[in-house]
Amino acid sequence: MKTLLYIIFLSFFTPNQEFDAERYLSGQWCKKNTDAECFTLTYDQGLMLFEIPDGGYIEGVEVIKYDAAEKRIYWKIVGTNKDTQNFKIIDSKNVVYFDGVSSSNWERAE
Repeated sequence: MKTLLYIIFLSFFTPNQEFDAERYLSGQWCKKNTDAECFTLTYDQGLMLFEIPDGGYIEGVEVIKYDAAEKRIYWKIVGTNKDTQNFKIIDSKNVVYFDGVSSSNWERAE
């Protein structure tokens, strides 16, 4: 009985630690070891936008899922026929970015 009460207590008071993929993605991302290739993902009021600052390209982004086991965020640029892209999270500032064709190392710009 004591164990059952403890389990019920934990189920109500354990903090929810769901990963917020949209907030993680939000920011400017640049290919490592290059200054030329960057893009920005902006998350605001439930909408996410993909922007290439130098090219003037802006499009919506759909976050498809977060795979906690693989630490991957799957997402797609809306309105294109580009394959699903993903970020494999290395740490809070570094990812392996798969753009639908190839993978490369990217980092969050400061």
